[in-house]
Amino acid sequence: MRLLVLISFLLFAFQSIGQSDNVSVLLKKGNGFLTKKNYSQANYYYNLAKSSISSDKSTERMKKLIESKIITSDSLHAYSSRNPEFIKLLRTADSLKSCCKIVSVQKFKQASKINSQFDYPINRIKNIILNSPEVKKQLLVIEARKNRKKYTSEIELAKFYYEKGDLFKAMRLFERTSTTFKDDTLAKGHFKKLKMQLVNEIEVFNNLIYLGDSLYKLEKFKGAKSKFEKALTIDEECNLCFIRIKSADYFITNNKQNTDWNLLKIEADTNFLIGNYEMARYQFMWLYKHDKNDLYASNKIEEIETILKDEIDDRMMSVNARLLIEKADQEFILGNYGNAEVIYRKIENRYSKSIDYLVYVKQRIKDCIYYQNRH
Repeated sequence: MRLLVLISFLLFAFQSIGQSDNVSVLLKKGNGFLTKKNYSQANYYYNLAKSSISSDKSTERMKKLIESKIITSDSLHAYSSRNPEFIKLLRTADSLKSCCKIVSVQKFKQASKINSQFDYPINRIKNIILNSPEVKKQLLVIEARKNRKKYTSEIELAKFYYEKGDLFKAMRLFERTSTTFKDDTLAKGHFKKLKMQLVNEIEVFNNLIYLGDSLYKLEKFKGAKSKFEKALTIDEECNLCFIRIKSADYFITNNKQNTDWNLLKIEADTNFLIGNYEMARYQFMWLYKHDKNDLYASNKIEEIETILKDEIDDRMMSVNARLLIEKADQEFILGNYGNAEVIYRKIENRYSKSIDYLVYVKQRIKDCIYYQNRH
């Protein structure tokens, strides 16, 4: 028994020594990069060192040391920015961390919106909230007030359209509200009630969308456009209809003669970026038919066909949509509204047949545009 205890102790000791040596090496590398003012690389090694430490209480001092190193490298990296407005906001936020935490958080948020490539502002916000439960409560209250105001205005708008007799629009607004405010039962109840009431119109609408989409994929763009226009008379908020009509118009009015091929490549890349894969595919096909040696267009066609093949399964599309929603929401929360808008537009174009995502995404795109225009 004593022998087993001794062996266990020796193993623990060797592991601790090995872990300590590993952490020391990583810290040394981090310090070297910090001296060379390569802050991102220094941060990388400091975070590796942090993840190499066990959760044992004896390592608390080392953890604090590494945390301070991470904060230092983050800070030096952020303050190396050449944007004077960004630096000014950082200085103001840092000076207010002790006395006026709410204002400090707001200044760090503004700084992050100006330049999202630096981790320092977001990490400072997280640190303030983590170490100040009272601040967290105050921020939640501020956010709750904003949400309450937004919720009330959306419910009133939905009721306005309901009383006006525009039931489809009212239904979509109630749906959007119930998606944004998941714990609410009022909007959800109204949405379900209207959905039952409009069951016949919804069936006609869905059939038009199905026929329009089928014709679109067969490149019968005039017929597809007609179906989507009819669908719009039922639901004027149909985002897929707007996208397909715009796309169909493009292919109806543009032929392969007198084409600006450089402009077409830019448009194809843009459509690919935002997930409008069908339109991007046709555009890359035109480019490839124009020049059979265009390897870029050929590779893009293969890439798009792989994506479309992988997403034939509705379940896979749903999974991908959820993953993109999470990614876009994270960018939105961090205040990176430009990045968030690109991802939301990809969801809008690629997954617009999924009503569960569409209503929420459309609102988020409007929010992104609004916040970008404010700065």
